[in-house]
Amino acid sequence: MSFVASEEIKREAMAECIRLSDYVLGTFGGKLDWTDESIGKVEELLDYFHQQAQNDKPTEAEVFAFAKGFGSYIGEVYRRNHGAEWGLVTLSGSTFPGLRSDSGIEFWPWGRAQQRIVEGPSNNVWHYYQTLVARGTGKITPTSSATTWWRRILGRS
Repeated sequence: MSFVASEEIKREAMAECIRLSDYVLGTFGGKLDWTDESIGKVEELLDYFHQQAQNDKPTEAEVFAFAKGFGSYIGEVYRRNHGAEWGLVTLSGSTFPGLRSDSGIEFWPWGRAQQRIVEGPSNNVWHYYQTLVARGTGKITPTSSATTWWRRILGRS
């Protein structure tokens, strides 16, 4: 595995985060707040999109557009809260946009978000994020949670 830092990928990820935040606010009335706990909210949203995809049968490009936004947000929350840089990760001859944490962990959240939408709960992004943090800094700082509010807007009790 290798990694090459990229300001271009960082700018692209930041733009995706802004688009996603605007979409979540406009569509669901929710706000993503850049906390570790907000990844749990992202998981709930991705579960919603997975369920919708079972009926709507979106194209691969449509799925990737959402995955890129959600994956960018996951990566950016990690970068801001635990230290990492955006770039290109190469594994077995294939190169993907991803991050390298300050502790040397390389990961590609765009791909994980895509797997979550397509394959479902076995690719839970909240568990993924918690594992990344445990392997890196080891600490998720709890904040007050609006989980019940998120469940309400997504139509879940």
